[in-house]
Amino acid sequence: MKSRSRIAITGTTSGIGLALVDSLSVSNDITQFNRPEFDLLDDDTLGKIDLSGQDILINNAGADYRRTDFDQHRYEDWRDTVKVNLVVPMYLTQKFITQNTQGIVINITSTGNHLLPTTNSTVFYRTSKVALKHFTNEINETHTEFRIVDIEPGKTVTEFGHNAGREQAKDGKKLEASDVAQAVMHAIEHPHITHLRIKNTTGC
Repeated sequence: MKSRSRIAITGTTSGIGLALVDSLSVSNDITQFNRPEFDLLDDDTLGKIDLSGQDILINNAGADYRRTDFDQHRYEDWRDTVKVNLVVPMYLTQKFITQNTQGIVINITSTGNHLLPTTNSTVFYRTSKVALKHFTNEINETHTEFRIVDIEPGKTVTEFGHNAGREQAKDGKKLEASDVAQAVMHAIEHPHITHLRIKNTTGC
């Protein structure tokens, strides 16, 4: 990473995104895409996002709207979940590549991709993250002038589960948001990294 990079990050109001801003803003110029200024569910807003001149894009924004059992999950909620977790990072990755000649894209996926579900309450979230992982790997292979990186955090201490409507893991078995931010910084600084999986090895 050059001495001072221009970094665009989605979903920075709390949790991992906020930790990323705290860590990266010390020596970089950060552009944040968050509500209310940027509603990532709105196509017109997405169309106005300009990523030209950015060195790094971090697709961090994630959602699992009104988490409930599969057969009770409203279409409007899981549609928006899939849009935030998959469609938006795909779109912004494409925009970053078309508006620049080189750079780094980091897509935040999830280690939940590897877990057998105990219920189907997170099926739309996990499915969208699996798809994002595949997309990230494929674009990294086909666009070699860019580095498209998959970061897979384990369960992390944020408000995500609470906001989704169901919390499934105690904080003692979770990563800190700062742990994930450090992993992202490590990936940025090491040019051969295209995938990192992060898990808590204490208290589990």
